[in-house]
Amino acid sequence: MRGIIVLFSFIISITDVNAQKKVSYLLTPQADLNKVTIQITFDELSVSDANLVIPRSAPGTYILTNYIAFIDDVVGYTTSGKQLPGMIGDGSFFTFEESNDLLNKVSYTVDIQKMEIDLLDASTSSKARKDYMGLFGYSVFGFIEGLETDTVNLTINTDPSYLFLVP
Repeated sequence: MRGIIVLFSFIISITDVNAQKKVSYLLTPQADLNKVTIQITFDELSVSDANLVIPRSAPGTYILTNYIAFIDDVVGYTTSGKQLPGMIGDGSFFTFEESNDLLNKVSYTVDIQKMEIDLLDASTSSKARKDYMGLFGYSVFGFIEGLETDTVNLTINTDPSYLFLVP
């Protein structure tokens, strides 16, 4: 049976990947399908300027949703290969350990199963089932502060049998 991943209410737009500034997202479901790992690669920034913002709500809604509660394993990667742990800042973002290095990649894990258990409103939560994953864009895709309007390239790394529906 084919697996299906549905992405909806996208916070990022997929556009020309030949643009001057590139931000790349790599989404990889974990083997048990209860979590996904997101990796964001971008042009180098100073560590102090590279804040990972996790959205608090979807456009047109008036409710704040604590999506940061479902985020784990936040790591920043420097251009020299050093890993810097992410630290929750004030509000809905992560900062990284002070360093003179430049950051060009961030990764984090989203617990889809925990999200579905804790968020009972179907319009704010992602879901995972055998052969199916419905990902509400705002619940899984964070962004690097200051780069939210840059064009992006999205890659979904799954088993070849998956069928993708992007409404």
